[in-house]
Formats: sequence, structure tokens, C-alpha cells
Amino acid sequence: MKIITFNTWGGRAGLAGIKSFIEKHQNVDVFCLQEIWQTIDTSLIEAMDVRLVTNLLEEIAASLPGFNFYFRPHRPLRVGRGF
Repeated sequence: MKIITFNTWGGRAGLAGIKSFIEKHQNVDVFCLQEIWQTIDTSLIEAMDVRLVTNLLEEIAASLPGFNFYFRPHRPLRVGRGF
């Protein structure tokens, strides 16, 4: 079994690079991805003043046809107060 754990930095490293990495490793059985964002509400991200890909799960899923996805969002962030 092949497993890759990969911190996406919320897409800050560049969506094209993330998708290219994923596509090159199609023979992997399990991807364990950290810092995946999937939201339509961008107000928190805008308040944090960082560039994140808010539909990163969708983008990665499109690159991995035939894979099952299990997404567990973390609790909401509180701007200025940490996690």
C-alpha cells in the first residue's frame, strides 16, 4: 500500500503545482491531505488576509477520478484569537 501525506498550505503553494503533484502520483492508494479548504463563505479568509483556494477539495477531487474522499472540517477559526 502506498500512502502520501501532503500539507497543501490551503493552496498557497499554488494550485497548479498541487494538481501536478497529485496527477504524477496516481498510483498511490491513499492521500492524506492537510489544510484543505472547501467553503463558499470567503469572509473569514478575507479577514485573515491570506490567499487560500476556497474550493481546494473540489479541485483535487477532479484530479483523482475513482478515489473516495473523506473530509472532516475543523472548527471555525476566530480571527485574532488563534485556533
